Amino acid sequence: MWPLMQTTDLIGAIHIPKDGQTLPGETAEAMAKGAKDGGVSIFTGIKVTGIRQRKGAVTGVSTNRGDIECEVVVNCGGMWAREIGLMCGVSVPLHAAEHMYLVTNPMGIPEGIRSLRDPDEQIYFRRDQQEEGALLMGGFESEAKPWGMEGIPNDFSFSLLEPDWEHFKVFWESAVYRVPAMKEAGINRFYVSAESFTPDNRYILGEAPELTNFFVAAGLNSTGIAAGAGTVLAIAEWIVEGHPTMDLTEVDIRRFHGF
Repeated sequence: MWPLMQTTDLIGAIHIPKDGQTLPGETAEAMAKGAKDGGVSIFTGIKVTGIRQRKGAVTGVSTNRGDIECEVVVNCGGMWAREIGLMCGVSVPLHAAEHMYLVTNPMGIPEGIRSLRDPDEQIYFRRDQQEEGALLMGGFESEAKPWGMEGIPNDFSFSLLEPDWEHFKVFWESAVYRVPAMKEAGINRFYVSAESFTPDNRYILGEAPELTNFFVAAGLNSTGIAAGAGTVLAIAEWIVEGHPTMDLTEVDIRRFHGF
């Protein structure tokens, strides 16, 4: 399954037959098309400037292009979700942190190979979808490097950040041990981007206890593409039925509320 993996020190492994990969941009566009087909209007390039409320409930949203009246607001602002929450007194405890990954030179990685994860070393591997035969590798450190401590710039939109090899090299060392062929192949590209993360590494979902009909769907900890569709379904059920059809206690936003 993974012929390039060094296995002499492994005690066991887990195979996930239905594991797969997707292109994030195309996946997001497909979900947006499905929403539009269902009657949803999508507007981009608009900045939220405030959340309107009356008697403890949402009444609308203020933007740089005018106000929108509504009975329900869903804050799915990603790394901006905390800032949006502060507009109406809702605590959304997440913060942006740097996430680093690299792509090797072509090294014969075949199509259809499964993603590989080494949880002990907190690294992951998958076939790169842009460079044929190349391997993409990244890691999630226990003590992440925070970003945007002074606030996220208004003109920032998932741009690349300055590389920090010293911070990342521990992952590289673990990676070339697990997949030795990476060292010979060498590094083609090294990326640093920003993602939002929560204190307990769990999502933040549900109706905010501070404001009626203000829902939050944020803090997906760099798994937004994988969890996006299920998150949307859960929030829709929550809004329409008053509760989701699955137990989401461990990701409920109320776990952070100061009772």
